[in-house]
Amino acid sequence: TAPGDIQLWDARDWQKAPSLLLSKETNILKLEFSRDGRWLVIGNGSPIAYVWDLQSTITDPISLVGHTGNIIDLAFSFDSRWLVTGGEDATVRVWEIGNWHKDPDFLRGTAESIGALMFDPTGQRLAVSSGNTIHIWNAQDWQAPPVILRLSGEIPQFGGRPAMSVSPDGRWLAVTPDATTQIWDMDLDQLAAQACRLAGRNFTQAEWAD
Repeated sequence: TAPGDIQLWDARDWQKAPSLLLSKETNILKLEFSRDGRWLVIGNGSPIAYVWDLQSTITDPISLVGHTGNIIDLAFSFDSRWLVTGGEDATVRVWEIGNWHKDPDFLRGTAESIGALMFDPTGQRLAVSSGNTIHIWNAQDWQAPPVILRLSGEIPQFGGRPAMSVSPDGRWLAVTPDATTQIWDMDLDQLAAQACRLAGRNFTQAEWAD
């Protein structure tokens, strides 16, 4: 295969010739299937993500346009309801799977380029790394403000991004920004209670919004 080619193989029959989805001289930086196996998305280091419907006879991909900076990471939710893309423009865009022409939701609040995206296995939360912070978004209500975790340690300046992993029950988030691993409780109620304990008081609704 040539650089930039995407060939789709049938895992039930490896002897079967693959179908060619894309033949283009470009770097494929990220490729992911939806959990239900219907959708395939790639990021090639541009502001556009490309999605294929593997159950359709139409071979041309759907172009997801909107980022003003190159897409760094992308992820499908475990329930195959959402696709999220994060870019150098410091935004995350939430696309409704199957309704690709609908304008995506914007998740703002990060000051630096998006580093990595990860849904928890329950589909209730989305972890977004940006600089030395992790934003935890409520996937049931994208308009709700995120919980922000501030990492200790130095993240490499050039191309650096922390490695993230979520426990199977969705409760714990492991982050490795440098030579250390930090474990965070992803239960939003527990995080809120911990913040109040550290502050020695309850926060007002205005303070939570900030």
